[in-house]
Amino acid sequence: PRRVPASQSDQPVRVAIPKVLKELSKTKSERPKGRPSIHRDVNKDLTKSPQDSDIARSPSPVLSPSPTNLSVTSKGTAPSILTALPTKHTKVKAKSHTEIIGCLYTPTANIRSVIRNQKMSSPGFTKSYRNTQPPPVPEPELSSDAKGVAGVDPLMSHFLPLEEFDNSELEPCPPTSWIVMGKERGKSGTPAKTTYRDQNTGETQWRECYVLDYNEEEHTFLVEWRDTPKKQGDKGKWVKRLNLLFDIEDEEQWRDRVRQAVELRDQAEAQMRLHLYIDGMPDEHVTPIDEDQVDRILALVADEFPLAHLHVIEKSITEMRDMYSFGLKKAVFNYKFQDPEEGRRLVSLNLPREEKEPETELNDLLGTVDTPSPNYPYSRKYIQENLFFTHHLLYTTIFSIVGRWSQFADSLLCDVEMEGISMPCELDTFKNRQSNTVSRASEKLQDDWSVNTTATILNDLDDHFNFYEDDAERYRNSRMCRFFRMINLIMAYQLRTLILKSIDAYTDFLTQFKVVLPAAYNEQDDWLEEEPSDKAERVRKLAFLEVREQKKAALGAQKAAEADDKKKGKKQRAEEDEEVEEPVEHSEVCLVKLSLAVDEEKEHKGFHKRILRMCKEVNGNQPLFVIKLIANADSVIYDPLLEEVEDAVKSVYEGFFTETQEILGVGDKLFPLLNLRPFELSSVSRSELPVDLVHQLMIENKKGPLQVLALYESFEYILKIDIDSFVEEFEATNPTLEDFASQLDQLKVDQERIQERTLNEVCFEMIRVECYDIKKSLTRKVQDIARALQELLAKQAYEKCAQCDEDYAATYEAIQAPVETPEALHQLKLEADKVPLKVENLQTVFQAVTDAHRLLAGHRFSIEDRDFDLYWKTLGWPQKVQQVLEDSEFRYKENRHRFINQLREDTEELTREVQELQTQVDKCSRWSAENQLEEYFMQVQKLRAQIDECGEKMQKYNSRENLFNMPNTPWNLKELSASFEPYEQLWTIVNHVSSKFELWNMRPFENLQPDEVEMNVSQWGKTLNTLTRKLKDEGPLQIATKFHEQVKAFQPLLPLIHALRHPGLQQKHWKEIAQMVGTTDKELKPPEQDKFTLRHLTTNFDLLSHLHAIEEVSDRAEKQHKLDKQ
Repeated sequence: PRRVPASQSDQPVRVAIPKVLKELSKTKSERPKGRPSIHRDVNKDLTKSPQDSDIARSPSPVLSPSPTNLSVTSKGTAPSILTALPTKHTKVKAKSHTEIIGCLYTPTANIRSVIRNQKMSSPGFTKSYRNTQPPPVPEPELSSDAKGVAGVDPLMSHFLPLEEFDNSELEPCPPTSWIVMGKERGKSGTPAKTTYRDQNTGETQWRECYVLDYNEEEHTFLVEWRDTPKKQGDKGKWVKRLNLLFDIEDEEQWRDRVRQAVELRDQAEAQMRLHLYIDGMPDEHVTPIDEDQVDRILALVADEFPLAHLHVIEKSITEMRDMYSFGLKKAVFNYKFQDPEEGRRLVSLNLPREEKEPETELNDLLGTVDTPSPNYPYSRKYIQENLFFTHHLLYTTIFSIVGRWSQFADSLLCDVEMEGISMPCELDTFKNRQSNTVSRASEKLQDDWSVNTTATILNDLDDHFNFYEDDAERYRNSRMCRFFRMINLIMAYQLRTLILKSIDAYTDFLTQFKVVLPAAYNEQDDWLEEEPSDKAERVRKLAFLEVREQKKAALGAQKAAEADDKKKGKKQRAEEDEEVEEPVEHSEVCLVKLSLAVDEEKEHKGFHKRILRMCKEVNGNQPLFVIKLIANADSVIYDPLLEEVEDAVKSVYEGFFTETQEILGVGDKLFPLLNLRPFELSSVSRSELPVDLVHQLMIENKKGPLQVLALYESFEYILKIDIDSFVEEFEATNPTLEDFASQLDQLKVDQERIQERTLNEVCFEMIRVECYDIKKSLTRKVQDIARALQELLAKQAYEKCAQCDEDYAATYEAIQAPVETPEALHQLKLEADKVPLKVENLQTVFQAVTDAHRLLAGHRFSIEDRDFDLYWKTLGWPQKVQQVLEDSEFRYKENRHRFINQLREDTEELTREVQELQTQVDKCSRWSAENQLEEYFMQVQKLRAQIDECGEKMQKYNSRENLFNMPNTPWNLKELSASFEPYEQLWTIVNHVSSKFELWNMRPFENLQPDEVEMNVSQWGKTLNTLTRKLKDEGPLQIATKFHEQVKAFQPLLPLIHALRHPGLQQKHWKEIAQMVGTTDKELKPPEQDKFTLRHLTTNFDLLSHLHAIEEVSDRAEKQHKLDKQ
């Protein structure tokens, strides 16, 4: 016995059973204090009245067995303030949730205490979810037979809340999901229907409403009427689930759910009435339990008990006595209730009747039964010889083996309960559970059943059989072989029974998820070639393409008409100034074939209307598996695949065979000296499996998921799109705003179609398909594509807006620029004249930007701050430009008058300058002093600069005169320049000859450039020769003649310079030349460069007389030089 510490001692007090019985036999006054009584004195209690009994069963009232007298009596210490059935004028408050079922109910389930009824009916106790309790719905009038019948008459029925009997497993989805559905559809709530009581007429009817919220504590829904105007301060109505029917809910399933709850409540109330009726029967009708039986039961519990636990034992004995008494009363009631007269007497209580199992009639059975031969001695001898296992020892062993199988007979090789696993479950969870179940069962059979069977045979028959037999032939002809063969057959049959039982159980388990079609189901009528939303989308796309083709044809006709007008000369265009910007006219509307607007043609396999309804409506299916529809690269697949689901379902059958193959019979291990082959117990063939049934079951259950997959496969083109490439190709087509709008609208439509394609969780009979992931993947991809297009549109709009801003700023600066010159004034006038056309063109472009921003805003795209600032900055430019343009005309007139006056003054000044220049040019004809050559050259340079400056002024002033429409002033500056040109050439050449000749004679000879020298000398000679014929004045003519002679004298030196400056001349060539002129090479070509000059060669040596020979030496040197380079 367990030890329990005593409350008053450190050591537990242990009392033996005899002592306890002795204590119980004492009277209450004789018992010592602190010793609780275990049970009451039965004989003494039987003499007491129910009011004097010391055992108060319950404070609940009981009904006397007489149905005609429904008065209430109390028992024990129960208060005597209970009333009879309430009358029609008695106001009964609806039962609250705090009342426990049956705590204050009479056997007729409608009697309350007066105090409780008055308290609940008082105005201060009124409580509801809207602070105003609507009046109860009026019940229909009952017939006279139904009045006063419990469970039928409303005044005597239904005090239990109907919601307590609601089966939450029939709820299609969690309560909060109903609220989410309304929000996902963009409505004010989830559409539904509930009861509405008209305050004026008092009639109750079903009305449409919106479900707005859910109270998890009260399990109620907040509704708002659709067609009833909402009053100020009205917070809606809170209703129970069984009083609410959602529009998308199956009404028939909802009615079955309510009907089940009503039936369960009626059954519970009937059972409560029956229990209270039986409990109220007098104790005198039954015999109390024998005290010897009580002592026997105590002895079976324990030999002795701790004293601290005596109160627990006393309570347990009291409960046992009550249960015994109630059982006897129920037996008496069942016997009496079989009498029809008693049934009619208790009809007002509406008590439940026990259903009896039908007895099998044997009168109609026909057939024969084989009986053994009447020769009993012969039969007995035959039995003894053939049924040798009827031997007591063998029979006991067989009985033990068969009895041991009872431990495994009720087990299965599969789990069809799936306890502890929330349904539907993951495929891996199902496979692991089934695999673990069959593995544990097979291990238990192998390690416990087979091994223990062998051990039982060894222990029981070791003296009867020789397990060390070594002769195989003798063993095969012995009874041992027959016995062990029979044992193996028994074990094989038992294992076969277990396997077949598991197959049947698993098949029944799968049959729960069978697709059940209505009796009047017609597959042809239920078939759709195309999903309705896909058909509507296809029609919309075809209409879009048709409109696009019409626009294209209209554009082609317009272009052809324009071409004809040009040929006939009927259309004339006003030619504007080249700098005026003209609006860009598109030759054709950019109608791009939207890659998202036209889907690729796919093979349509069709859909079932029934499956489409299941995809879009909540149903009450409780599937087995849950699989996810996901995006894998550019395709839509299931995770796990449907093939894996089917394989997992069928693999359970295969596990029955694979896991039981290793379970062996007995015999090979019992006879170690015999080489016996192990006996395989598995005796079930795979042909016995319900292959066709399971295959057809999986085909029907895969139809729904396959059609859900087909619904989303139509969006695979979205997954195949490379966003960067798509945007790049789209941008290359120069799309218009209409193209952007069409593309974005198409993406928006696709996104809505994806969300409305199916429910997030589609429950079929066996498989629940979760569409969260595929919807999320497709929606995210569509949003990314739309985002890329929106960014492209925003970028183009920003570039256009930036160009508008830049053009506006340039225009603004141009018409506001300060005017310093007449040219600037004229340019300002031109710019001001162009401004209206420019503003019109820019506003056309800016309107396109505005339309783009409006399109982006319509698709909830937020532009960047820089785009926003630039847009509003550009929006204000026309007003600023217009303000400046209004002032430009006044400034133009003012500046024009000022510049005309300034021009007149400038022309007069220029006339004086030209006259002075003419005087200075005339002086040039009298220059002739050779010692002032440098000064003459400086003066002609200065005069040339002044003449050029006057020419520039003349052109500028003439152009300004043209700007102001004034006649050009003649200055004859060309004649002045022509008369000055001979003197300019003379003094320029004279200066060059004087300086160059001196430079060429004095600089090192090796630095002379023969080509440059020859070119200058030739040009000077020609010019001086021309001047000697052109000049008429004596002084300049003498200077020209003199220097012409000097140039002519220098020209014979040119061939010599070319010959001596050839790069191929070597030292040997210089020696040869030196020998010609009769000197040495060092004297001819001194090593000092400053001494080796042209003057040195011409002054000290007569080289010109040997020019021909020197040229020959130079030619040889040139040839040798070319050969060396090769």
